[in-house]
Amino acid sequence: MSDRLLPEESISPEQTAALLGGDEGGPRSLITNPAPSSPLSIADVPDITAPWYPTICQFALSFDGYAYASREHLMALADRQQDAFYRGGVLEPMPLNELRAALFFEQRNYRWNETEPGGKDLRFVSALIAEIANQVREGGAK
Repeated sequence: MSDRLLPEESISPEQTAALLGGDEGGPRSLITNPAPSSPLSIADVPDITAPWYPTICQFALSFDGYAYASREHLMALADRQQDAFYRGGVLEPMPLNELRAALFFEQRNYRWNETEPGGKDLRFVSALIAEIANQVREGGAK
């Protein structure tokens, strides 16, 4: 069982779109180019020392995890990587899109809870980014 805090109700894609659509003050979404299959260049991947907001958040949201998998599947991907990282200090081998989905979920989780990662949680996020960068350099073949 996960210790993640999630919204109590499921939100439909239509409700999500309405919530992210913005208001008179402008759009609230950081999702800029949500396309799971979009090729990345190494220049697109932030440095592991980049600030959480806006740099890492914007990068995480450049992948539309909700189009990729259900919230439950996203949580399972992120939890699996987090458990492996906390247990042994390394991530499990995982394809590039799944790593991006895990990072997307981490961003959404911190946004839902109105917090930012720190300590071991920030090291975990940095490990995800580092592995994404490694796979982009290698062509995402893992």
